[in-house]
Order: sequence, then C-alpha cells, then structure tokens
Amino acid sequence: MARERALRRQTLLQHQWCRQGRGGYQQFLWQNLWNKEKWPKTGREPPADPIVERVTEGIRATYINHATVLVQVAGLNILTDPVWSKRVSPVTFAGPKRVRDPGIPIEALPEIDLILVSHNHYDHLDTASLKKLRQQQEKEPVIVSGLGNAKLLKKQGYPNALELDWGEHTQVGPATVHFVECQHRSGRGASDQMKTLWGSFVVETPEGAIYFAGDTGYSPHFKAQGEQYGPFALSLLPIGAYEPRWFMKDIHLNPERGGAGAPGPQQPAKPRHSLWGVSAHLGGD
Repeated sequence: MARERALRRQTLLQHQWCRQGRGGYQQFLWQNLWNKEKWPKTGREPPADPIVERVTEGIRATYINHATVLVQVAGLNILTDPVWSKRVSPVTFAGPKRVRDPGIPIEALPEIDLILVSHNHYDHLDTASLKKLRQQQEKEPVIVSGLGNAKLLKKQGYPNALELDWGEHTQVGPATVHFVECQHRSGRGASDQMKTLWGSFVVETPEGAIYFAGDTGYSPHFKAQGEQYGPFALSLLPIGAYEPRWFMKDIHLNPERGGAGAPGPQQPAKPRHSLWGVSAHLGGD
C-alpha cells in the first residue's frame, strides 16, 4: 500500500510539474536568470555550545545548517541530511554558494550512530560530507533513506545502507525509525527525476517521538502522522525556498504553513519542544 501511495503521489506531482514546465517553470527560470539581486558574500553566527559525547537523559538538538541537525537522545547520536560542502550542485564550481559556516565543524562531531537521509537532492544528500563522515570514524553508522537510494549511499562508504518504503521501520538501538510519507520530489539529474523515494522520519525513543520532515509541502500527511505518532517531543520542520509561492507551495513550507501557529486541522500534533523554522535550502545558510 505504501508503495502504491508513493507511485500515485509521484504521478500527481509529475502532472503538476509538467503543467508548470511549459509555462510556470519557464517563467520561474526566466525570472531567476535575470534576477539582479546580489548574493551575500558571508554571514557570521555566534559560536556553538560545546558538543557532548552522549546524552542519556532528555533530548539535545544542535542546529548545524540547512536541514542538518545533530540530535542526541537515549545514548544515540543522530544526524539528519548531513551537508558541509561549500556548494550543493552536480559540480563544485557552480551553484548556490554557502554564506555561513556550519554551526559546528564536521571534525567536531561525536561518533555518529544513525544518519537519516530524507531524499537525494544535492542539498540533502551531500556525497562529499557523507564520505568525510565515514572516513573519520571507525564504526559504520546506520544510514537510512528511501527506496532506490542505497546504491548511491553504498558508493560513499556505507555498504550496509538501508532503504525503506513509506510505512516501513527499522530498529536502531533503543530507537524505532519510521520512514513516512511527505509531499516532495527526488532527482539528481535530468534522467532520474522521481526515480527514488523521498520521505520524512519519525524516530520513537524512550524520551519521546522525534519528527524530521526533510523537505515537504503542506498536505494532509501532517495530520495523519500527528495522530499516528504524536505528540512529538521534538519536531524539525523545513522552512525555506518557498517563494514565489505559486511555484513552490507544492513542495516547500512557508512560515505560515510551517510555524507552530499554522491554521487548519492538518497541523501536526504540537510538540513539547520544537525547532520550527529549520532552513531547508542553502540560500538560508
């Protein structure tokens, strides 16, 4: 059933983007190609608090950048969509360039037990960062992503990479990791659009459930997952690259939809503690 839902959603989004492709998509590209606004050169952030090796009580979340968060809970170190590269694109000399350094250097990370990869877009599946992470620790982390991504992850040094369908789960120590539905896309080039599965994660821990959305538009899946897995002790929601709204609304949240005060019955169950507004695109880094 989960696979059938994924294929139906894929077909729907393909139709949406095909309609935009002949009009709206060309309009979007034209507007951005001729955009005269200057890209900022750099930005500074205050230094992060020292990172502890393990957390055995409560939940500690350290926002690093983009959709990359270090979550420490129940003795596990969990890393979401790791990105440390200067650019996230098919080439290293072009594409949006980072204007802020990551919140902590990749070398300062504690030993990582679990990596969650929501989908294969370059700003969420950064192969250079994944290779570096694997090289700097002896023990291979458990890495989990959607169907079709294991082949690429194995090439980065993760021979035991797991891929899940929507509704499937796996056990990692004291945590149960669920891969769940969201509204987005996948693809790293012209020939592989929508060929691998995108999704969000629910991680059930002794300290409560943690929700990591990855990248998503606003849809009824929020309500369904809040009812099934909530309330959430921690929610990580992506708010970024949401304008122009007519073009981005199907795949990206804006502050009105992603914030704690989002209207309507589709709002996810309100968490006890929450990181609302995690920037989900490098333009916010």
